[in-house]
Amino acid sequence: MTADGGMSPGDDGSSSLDASGLEPDADGSGPTTGDGASGEAYVAPVWATWPMPNDPASGLPRPQSYDTSVAEIAADKVTGLTWQRDAYLLSTAQAPPVDEILAAAATYCAGLRLGDFSDWRVPSRIELVSLMDFSSSPASNSTVFPSVEGYFVSSSQHKVGTALAAVGEVWMGTASDPGDSIDYASDPAMSQAQGTDAVRCVRGQVPGEGPHYTIANEVVQDNWTGLSWIQAPSALMEPGSVASYCTSQTLAGGGWREPSTPELETLWGDFPDPTGVSLDPTAFAAALQLAQGFGTADVELAASSAPVWVCIGKECSTFPQDDVAPVLFPLTGSEPYMEYWVYAECVR
Repeated sequence: MTADGGMSPGDDGSSSLDASGLEPDADGSGPTTGDGASGEAYVAPVWATWPMPNDPASGLPRPQSYDTSVAEIAADKVTGLTWQRDAYLLSTAQAPPVDEILAAAATYCAGLRLGDFSDWRVPSRIELVSLMDFSSSPASNSTVFPSVEGYFVSSSQHKVGTALAAVGEVWMGTASDPGDSIDYASDPAMSQAQGTDAVRCVRGQVPGEGPHYTIANEVVQDNWTGLSWIQAPSALMEPGSVASYCTSQTLAGGGWREPSTPELETLWGDFPDPTGVSLDPTAFAAALQLAQGFGTADVELAASSAPVWVCIGKECSTFPQDDVAPVLFPLTGSEPYMEYWVYAECVR
């Protein structure tokens, strides 16, 4: 990384992250999150280094699929990760100290023994996102993963605005309280967790092979997820127009579509410092400067099938919501109904 927190581009237009998919620190290593089975510190991935699963009912590529033949374990057939099926409740307190919650999660996962495996760890934010299904309530496969009413903590941290690095948390929800929140809400140095807090441990590491991105003819190919993106975001539009806008694009032969929320989340990197870079500044320089949301193909059950947006640009957390949401910044001089329009970042 550069001194200001950005990534130095490679000569071929690719990201400077190495093939492991890990963010290098000054010494070339990444942020550690616990001990693996070998006793070496595990390094949390900054990006998704595997295909992102989608809602099985959506008709989108790579539908979620799990092997549950081993008791208490779910092997993800799409990502290659292995999950603890029954989450562990860390605390029922409404505002427990974040450092205590993170320490308890790391200790619990390190001591977990399931299916003859002992290399369990706290998942990263993007790994938790891979479990999310925005068509269901709770927002995950409740047949595979029993629901827990609590925030799932991750090992990921990200600089949000001028605050210290915040810890990524995911709300999956329950049948009575739908889950659809991917947020950075807890400050490990000063603040408190949202509570109730839980952890679902994961094992496995899927290194990315080769350069992260290949950029050619205004198209960004993500070599780790298999997704291709139109490099330049659209102009602002109504959220309901994103799908038709993307399908009308003819760049590089067409075939573009509106992304799912989990797919859009793969563009976001968990950089703890120093400036909170979220998107690769070489691949997505224009999108990185935007402070409005991006339209996605997912819907909320309680929102009359309205599109959701995800804010992944400049100084944004990642929080899916209905069309009108308080995190979006109103546009200067715009009509009231235009204040919450979105950009399109098309994928195929």
